[in-house]
Amino acid sequence: HSGIEEGDSLSPREAAVMDLLVLGMTNDEIGQAIGISNRGAESHIVNVMFKTGIARRVLLAIWWHDVGPTYVVAQRRMPVRTQRENANNRGSRKLS
Repeated sequence: HSGIEEGDSLSPREAAVMDLLVLGMTNDEIGQAIGISNRGAESHIVNVMFKTGIARRVLLAIWWHDVGPTYVVAQRRMPVRTQRENANNRGSRKLS
């Protein structure tokens, strides 16, 4: 039994970290794989441990393998500028 409450969820970044944790990667390897620091990877793992109440990496990996992905929040889409907007913004900059 995990300590995760109904309605609690993992962020998409926490899920990405967990996917790599299950493969046995170290914090350094996880960080390099997804472009964050090893401390960032560690922080995400600690957050998941707090949310689940699971305090050991190996048990956390087993939990993620078995049921974890069902607790992931759908990734929010951020507005993306079109190429035209980007081109217009570059053209409006003043050069010194």
